[in-house]
Amino acid sequence: MIGAVSKVSSDADGVKVYVQSHSDPQAEIYSQVDPGLEGLFFVGLDADKKVTVLASKRAIDMGQAGDCGCLDAKVIQVGPARYGWLSTTGGVWQGVQVTRYSLQVPLGSEIRDVSGIPRVSENTPDERIDLNVKSDGKVAAGMYPLEITRKRGDNVLETRLVSYDEAKGIYPWSP
Repeated sequence: MIGAVSKVSSDADGVKVYVQSHSDPQAEIYSQVDPGLEGLFFVGLDADKKVTVLASKRAIDMGQAGDCGCLDAKVIQVGPARYGWLSTTGGVWQGVQVTRYSLQVPLGSEIRDVSGIPRVSENTPDERIDLNVKSDGKVAAGMYPLEITRKRGDNVLETRLVSYDEAKGIYPWSP
């Protein structure tokens, strides 16, 4: 696995480091059916330079042929004091692309995918959904709402806000 620091932030408790690791698809040791691996780590560094793993997800099976498809993941701010990794996951089956947003966020001592939002669905392959965090929106359980824009080509079909549902533990989606 190859590791990289994705984001460093500071708060009253000290420095927080977001680290992503992933399998190396260029290693040429994978068969077509082998998934890639992604690892996510949320680490704290206190004033005494003591390192503590606050949350982790060490091996997430994603993708194929050793490529997790997660190299485009970026750390985004999802709440006033919270960040998470945003990427897309999915694939192409019989010529139809189906993808969804993956938003991996440290919650307590674990990292959870809190997105139930598609990017491209099988039922509407000519439409795509864009996702933006609304940092000026009403915060729910420490999470900003998401602005979801459904498009067909350049035409905007719908824009709506989706708030985090603390009871379900996700940003729920209903088409």
